[in-house]
Amino acid sequence: MRFARPTLAIASPVFTFALVAGLLTAAFSAVAQPARATYTATTESVCGTATALAPKGASSTATYTTLADHANLSEFYALIERAGLRSRLNRPTESLTVFAPTNDAMATINPRVRERMNSVGAPVLKSVVRAHIVPMLLTDDQLTDGREIETIGGQKLRVARQADGTVLLDGVYRLRDSGQRTTNGIIYTLDHVITPRFELVGVVGRAGVARLAAGVHAPR
Repeated sequence: MRFARPTLAIASPVFTFALVAGLLTAAFSAVAQPARATYTATTESVCGTATALAPKGASSTATYTTLADHANLSEFYALIERAGLRSRLNRPTESLTVFAPTNDAMATINPRVRERMNSVGAPVLKSVVRAHIVPMLLTDDQLTDGREIETIGGQKLRVARQADGTVLLDGVYRLRDSGQRTTNGIIYTLDHVITPRFELVGVVGRAGVARLAAGVHAPR
């Protein structure tokens, strides 16, 4: 028994050293191993003040400049220029949601409204453009069914989200995509031009607004 004690005393430090060495090796491996990449979607505030990852396809330019890069939005882009609203859409301190009619959509403007836009000029042009701009950032998931939004022109639009995910404004203006982010807002393309109600009243009278609107937005 006396000879066994030195063996036990020697073995104990060896075992302890091996245990500590194993723990240090495992710890070093854990630190040295690269972290797994994770991507977590962040929620953006309605006012656009929260910091978030830019979604795929987002533009690195302001809204007005981004519109210029899309050939199918050239007519609406020109309308903004004529209405003198370029600086508003380039303003870095304000987040805007723009519902931009495509060139095909611009062709659906009622002829009388178009004539009034040309004859009266800037005041009517501004009212038409303003009907397509909301003074806050509205991402696709914030366009909830039944929500009412107000444009910078004072026109109220009700959102309707259908079962297949299609979004309509006032039941007739269809969004063609889920939006493209810009440095100061978001742009959606639209399949019709939103005509301010008071402009329609001024052209055809109150009795003709519903009939005229139905003609403007009839399927092609």
